[in-house]
Amino acid sequence: MRYCSLVRHALAVLACCLAFAAVPRLAAAQTGALEPPENPTPAEMAQARVHMGAGVAFIQDPDGAKYEDAYPEFKKAYLLSGSLNALLNLAICAQKLERDGEAITLYRKYVAGKGDSIDAATKEQIQRDMPALEAVVAWVTLSTDLADVTVTDVRTPARGFPITNVYQLPAKQPVQLGIHPGRHALTASVAGKSDKVWNIELANGSAHKYDFLFEAPKPPEPKPKPEAKPAPKPETKPEAKPEAEPEVKPEPEPEPGPEPQGGPIGLPPWHVWAAAGGTVAAGAVWAALGVVALQKNKQLKDSQGKEDEATLRGLYDDTRNFNMAADICMGVTIAGAAATGVLGFLAWPWGGEGQAASAPGEQSQPPAAEEQDKEPEEVRRRPSRRGYSLSVAPAPERGGAGAVLMGRF
Repeated sequence: MRYCSLVRHALAVLACCLAFAAVPRLAAAQTGALEPPENPTPAEMAQARVHMGAGVAFIQDPDGAKYEDAYPEFKKAYLLSGSLNALLNLAICAQKLERDGEAITLYRKYVAGKGDSIDAATKEQIQRDMPALEAVVAWVTLSTDLADVTVTDVRTPARGFPITNVYQLPAKQPVQLGIHPGRHALTASVAGKSDKVWNIELANGSAHKYDFLFEAPKPPEPKPKPEAKPAPKPETKPEAKPEAEPEVKPEPEPEPGPEPQGGPIGLPPWHVWAAAGGTVAAGAVWAALGVVALQKNKQLKDSQGKEDEATLRGLYDDTRNFNMAADICMGVTIAGAAATGVLGFLAWPWGGEGQAASAPGEQSQPPAAEEQDKEPEEVRRRPSRRGYSLSVAPAPERGGAGAVLMGRF
């Protein structure tokens, strides 16, 4: 790895010089959040040597360097003593843990603290790798509305195991973190509240802001309504005296006119019933004769070439007679239907002219003389519809038959 030589060099420096009193320290203004004491006590120096040795042991672990365990040890050693060697080891661990922004700050502090006494190989290595580190770092500014909020950042690389870092956020103070680009899941946790998660894909050199809000925003206070001014009272005008209404004369009622002539429509007269009954009877006979005539026709056709001439002649005469009788009945039925229609038309309206309809077999009584005098002149002048007669007679002919309908109007 590219920083293996740098780590070995730092460990060599540590092994050669365990006396921290002779190591220059940074001022509080330069270290920012990391503020080591200006004059550490012998007890603090002893504790710093213990944490420094633990950090070196974690890096030199036979199973592989454990930077996540070495990071807090070097940090405690630096806070207790202000050793620049501890600061260099802390910067290396921050870079290995992908805390890129913190690693950049620590490297700058180390170079500034060492000054001209910095090892040439170490300075060259830092100056060569710092531009690449500054180019890829992604800056994220986080803020929250509660105190003691812990943010756990988990980056899932394309290969290898997820990398986890934990940060503390002060209340209502934004914190800028420089982290490695890639896919991150940042989870904010605080006691008594549900966790807030922010998933984001960070590109190289990008910058983002996010607020972890645990409290619901307070609704805006309603603005006080202006006092309503009382409405001015309407001016009362003196009531005007009502004017005398003009006298309305009742309109004369119209005189009743003559009642409309004609009565309700009743049943047809008896002769219409008689014509309809004769038509129905003739139709029934026609249907019966027609069925027999069809059977005779079929029997005649079936006997052709099978019977002798005398038998065929008898069948022919019977067939002709039944066909003739059926034709006569057909003509009578058609004539009766026509006669029924004509009689019904001539008798319309049935039961009209102010008289009730008469049933078949009953004679309608003529109106009294007084009622005749009361009828309008135009009614009396209408011609009567009772001056007509109809007759139906059969009309046989050679080779056929029929019926004759005669009417006199």
